[in-house]
Amino acid sequence: MMDLGLRVKKINDLMAKRGNYELKKLDLTFSQFHCLVYLEKCAGQQAPLKQLEKHFEVAQTTMAGIVGRLEGKGYVRSHLAESDKRVKIVCLTDEGRQICASAKKGMHKLQEKVELLYSRQELSQLEKYLDRLYELLAEENREACEEKKMTNKKILLLSTGGTIASVASEEGLIPGQSGAELLHTLGGLPYEVEVKDILSLDSSNIQPEEWAFIAEQIYKLRRGFDGIVVSHGTDTMAYTASMLTFMLQGIDLPVVLTGSQVPMQAILSDAPDNLRVAFAAAATCKPGIYIAFNRQIMRGCRCVKIRTTGFDAFKSINVDPVAMVTSDGIDIKHKDFEYVPSEHAICTLNTKVEPQVAMIKLFPGFDPAVLSAMVDSGVKGIVIEAYGLGGMNYMRRNMVKAIGEIIKRGVPVVACSQCLYERTDLTKYEVGRAAMLEGAISGRDMTSESAVTKLMWALGQGMDLEDVRAFFNKDIAGEVTITD
Repeated sequence: MMDLGLRVKKINDLMAKRGNYELKKLDLTFSQFHCLVYLEKCAGQQAPLKQLEKHFEVAQTTMAGIVGRLEGKGYVRSHLAESDKRVKIVCLTDEGRQICASAKKGMHKLQEKVELLYSRQELSQLEKYLDRLYELLAEENREACEEKKMTNKKILLLSTGGTIASVASEEGLIPGQSGAELLHTLGGLPYEVEVKDILSLDSSNIQPEEWAFIAEQIYKLRRGFDGIVVSHGTDTMAYTASMLTFMLQGIDLPVVLTGSQVPMQAILSDAPDNLRVAFAAAATCKPGIYIAFNRQIMRGCRCVKIRTTGFDAFKSINVDPVAMVTSDGIDIKHKDFEYVPSEHAICTLNTKVEPQVAMIKLFPGFDPAVLSAMVDSGVKGIVIEAYGLGGMNYMRRNMVKAIGEIIKRGVPVVACSQCLYERTDLTKYEVGRAAMLEGAISGRDMTSESAVTKLMWALGQGMDLEDVRAFFNKDIAGEVTITD
């Protein structure tokens, strides 16, 4: 039997002569190209993912990765089968068909030679080996390039205070360290960093006026930088990140918020790790608003603070983190259904908000008259954390009726769930449908932080009830999953 190394050399020689050149031009691996060709041969030019796994004799995760990369290039698309939502169908796109047509001409001679030399099983093993080898070499080259690129990255640190910058005082911990002091404690970084202290506040004191100021500073100072890190207190960081998402739509660079549960000065602080990850995210991620915490990089408008003292303080709700820090570095993941920011968006600054918004948590015995009293006192919109999928009581203390009455007064009511995970669905139970029929707006799978900031921003634009309803039926920057 011929040694595997000789086989690899022989097939590499063939690839170098013709095939590899064609695939390189198209930025395709052998496995990706063969997947396109197989789909072209299928009836209707589509096939279930399971069928592809079986044909290519690869694991589900491997095939899903191949399909995912092809989807990213626009050569295939996927959807769930109408007859069985557990079955994923992969379809060839028009662009994919064109690729097959242009590539096959230069590839068929190579294919013939390869098939003469090796059996199907041998070829399959070689392809897997070569693809893995290609990936390893590409990764090694990419890491070297990224390291060089990151060394030249210019990052702006905007310091706003918070626990990360706090020092002990007679009154308790208060923000007292500057951004430059945080950076000095952190030590060397492979970036060119500029620092600007814009606030020095405990995040409990950060309110709509501070949101507007932070957004204005980001917008005004962003030119000439590859990314921005905002050091911020943890208690309201999820609210700030959500509001910045709406105030800075189309942001054209990564803006990463971070903080810590223990001040930077403490020897066992989580601040150094969080700040390092934030800088790496600002140098690596696509444009957008993010939170970096405990080795996770999360979309800002999907984050919630879930712990008061633990280092694992933030979670990405209803979507996976954008990236995780592993021993291999930053592992960026984008699912098929996940919002991916455009690199060509035009950044706009709009800091107009309506702060007269209320958020209430429904509980057994809640007096619906409180809602009317809120509106009478000037509240322009309400977010209700309802039970489960969005249920609201109508016996004795009729919440549903009270909601209908204030909606008739032109005040939008958004129904979210008290449950941290999964969605609101007002159509499933009678207690939810009744609220929907009165005009309540479903918050779907949004966090309460994102729902209240989205409502404040919408009302700040002068939107009326129906405008707000339409606005909440749109995904602006990945804050909600729209499936209907």
